[in-house]
Amino acid sequence: MSSTSLVFFDSSGLATIGITYQNSWAGAARIWGDLFDRHCKDPNLPFDNWMSSSGNGDRRLWDLAKDSRLGMYARAVHAFTFNNAIVRREHFANLASDLRRFTVEYHSKPGHVDHLPAWAEAIEACDGIAVALHATTVSENPWFNWDEGSEEYSPYCLETGTKHWEVYDALADGGHLNLPVPS
Repeated sequence: MSSTSLVFFDSSGLATIGITYQNSWAGAARIWGDLFDRHCKDPNLPFDNWMSSSGNGDRRLWDLAKDSRLGMYARAVHAFTFNNAIVRREHFANLASDLRRFTVEYHSKPGHVDHLPAWAEAIEACDGIAVALHATTVSENPWFNWDEGSEEYSPYCLETGTKHWEVYDALADGGHLNLPVPS
């Protein structure tokens, strides 16, 4: 079964695996499914869901992160699942609060696992300078790079890396959002 990891960045900006959660369906996929079902699903299409719509250039789900009809909490939680997204320490309390609110407003289906409350607790307890998400072990962890020379993984560094972007800064920039979506 796939898993999801919160990735914490230590005081020098290096990525470390924070906490791993079994069953990645209870993390980013849960967020995407609930947002799609509430805001994007076409009742006239028999198999319209976030997975079937994502592979053909359909941006309904991904563009929700910049849709002002959604509360900022939902937009932030959604954007946190995007490629190369980080949240810096000064926004940890916001993200934890937004995850909890998302859990209430988009309550998970009865009997389904929901990692969002545990993520909120872990983020509040984190002593790092930033947090990011590795949404599923089905793909390589984007926060660790394979080094051909040493044949080992090396952690991404916020101080020297250029691929990351900060969720709350991007959302504050409102009309200029060009959020990179999951691939």
